[in-house]
Amino acid sequence: SVERRRRSFIEVMTALCRVLRSSLFTRTSIGVSFSEVSAFQGVFNGFRAMATLRRKPKRGPPVKVVLLQDCNLGEKGAVAEVKRGYARNFLVPSKVAEFLTPTNKHLIDTNAKSAADNRSLYANEETQFIRVANKMARHSVELYRQEHKQFSIGPEDISKGSQKQLHIDIPPARIEVKTPIASFGPHMVNIHFTDTDIVPLQVDVFPLKSKQGTQTQE
Repeated sequence: SVERRRRSFIEVMTALCRVLRSSLFTRTSIGVSFSEVSAFQGVFNGFRAMATLRRKPKRGPPVKVVLLQDCNLGEKGAVAEVKRGYARNFLVPSKVAEFLTPTNKHLIDTNAKSAADNRSLYANEETQFIRVANKMARHSVELYRQEHKQFSIGPEDISKGSQKQLHIDIPPARIEVKTPIASFGPHMVNIHFTDTDIVPLQVDVFPLKSKQGTQTQE
């Protein structure tokens, strides 16, 4: 093989450098300079290092294991991919997981999520949240009411307007309106996607006559 020929060449060159070094050291008394000896010494050391150099062993592909309990890799019953040595030396002996085989597929829980699945899910949710937040920052919900009649706009009205105009389905329970909107003009409300992710949304209320009577009440 190529590796065998490479090692043979290095071993031959190493032996040749060893012979030359010995001969030069014996000839130093008859006029060979110290720099010539040092040069061959450096070449010899280089080939000797290459001859003893070992390549790192190639790592095998990851293996699939089914988790027998909840751990940092995921929930019980989930399938995770790990390094073979980690599974063989730790997961299987400690009964945290088993190698996935056709005989133990009954241990798989289709509803269980691995850590990789959760990371992908969180990434998708974060991407979706950023997309929705950017859209809400660029647009507003427009609602129309009769000019000479009292009105009150609450989360249900804003939810319907958001779904119809922005194509964003926001449950009314996630829309924070401190006081019902009862006047024309721009108003700001808060949308609670989670306990920590809150995005403001502008709601513009116009009188119906501004649309020449063509708009219906949202």
